[in-house]
Amino acid sequence: VVSATQDHSGGCIAFSPDGFLYIAMGDTGPQQDPQGHGQDFTTHLGKILRIDVDHTDAGLAYAIPSDNPFRGQVDARPEIWALGFREPWRFSFDPLTGDLWVGDVGQDRVEEVAIVRRGENHGWNVYEGFEPFSNRYRKEGVTYVPPVFAYRRKYGNSITGGYVYRGDKRSSFYGVYIFCDYESRRIFGLTQTNRVLKTIRQLATAPQKAVSLGRDNQGEAGVGYALDRSYELPPLMFDEEEIEALVLCARIVRARADKKLARAAEEALQKIETVLPPKLKSRLAESALMAPGFHLSERFRFGLEDFRRAIPEHRKARFHYVDKAQAGGERVVHPLGLAYWGHTWTLTAWCEMRSAFRNFRLDRIDGLQILEDRFEDEPGRTLADFLALMAAEERAAARSGERA
Repeated sequence: VVSATQDHSGGCIAFSPDGFLYIAMGDTGPQQDPQGHGQDFTTHLGKILRIDVDHTDAGLAYAIPSDNPFRGQVDARPEIWALGFREPWRFSFDPLTGDLWVGDVGQDRVEEVAIVRRGENHGWNVYEGFEPFSNRYRKEGVTYVPPVFAYRRKYGNSITGGYVYRGDKRSSFYGVYIFCDYESRRIFGLTQTNRVLKTIRQLATAPQKAVSLGRDNQGEAGVGYALDRSYELPPLMFDEEEIEALVLCARIVRARADKKLARAAEEALQKIETVLPPKLKSRLAESALMAPGFHLSERFRFGLEDFRRAIPEHRKARFHYVDKAQAGGERVVHPLGLAYWGHTWTLTAWCEMRSAFRNFRLDRIDGLQILEDRFEDEPGRTLADFLALMAAEERAAARSGERA
């Protein structure tokens, strides 16, 4: 992605719960976005992008998801998920609702917190926050989505987007979006309903300028600071999904790009290795993304594609697999869903041998055959039945806990 200047190059890259890779691109300047990048559908600048890194389209090192809002539109880049951003510095997904939260650094007046949805235009540079900024690229009939919250320079001038807290359900912070300002070091918490602000509070003041927030596997939050090189980086500088996304993109570039970009990607990978705190580094060492070479073998890639084709066709599949514990086996299954969680592919399937649903962790596929015959849906054999059964079990467990 070619930048206009060295400003506002973007501030986040991460996988979403839907398995696709989201990329936050700034307008890249100059100040005030005089070229209208935020409103220009023909450029990636000033956008939230969404791509499929598990497949490739002709001429691309990735694929365009079928439900991207501008796919097939001749005057728009198909990677665009939403537009109208100045410098989206950190975004995250609420693990409970799936909402995409974005902190967007403002120009002269305000910093913004937004919840972003498919195909939306969030206004820059027609709007800054809730207020009109410029009419140069305004178009009649366009809906410009306002932020959930915007704060003025009195409280800070460089937002760092954060996370919705989903740790301890008993905590008063449960469901609160926690974010901060880099310059003022203020840490805020807000709540909203239907993207309308309910409450906003300053929670604390960071001891140093906060460049990022993080969230561990239990949903607990932390703050990462801009430190001198002599300091050890805090353990929550980035969360594991962000690191995996960074590594994956660096590896795609290293494998597919020219020599100059490949060298830059290799240097980036080496830097990531050196700054990882020991505990996080040891956990990520088990991830396929951190292994030598490209993150997926061609055989594994084709296997995943075959599974995805089999799902809507209700085809049976016979496959040999190896999971994280190096336990392998052969199964005949009815594939129902394929997901990427953390750093593991998970196949949800009806297992014919066991007459039950099962989740298979797919760290390697040694052999896969899609059979001609189909599974016919029967009572107790649909994914909806499986989810209903799980929900009933959870309710029963909750009732049992209340009685105890």
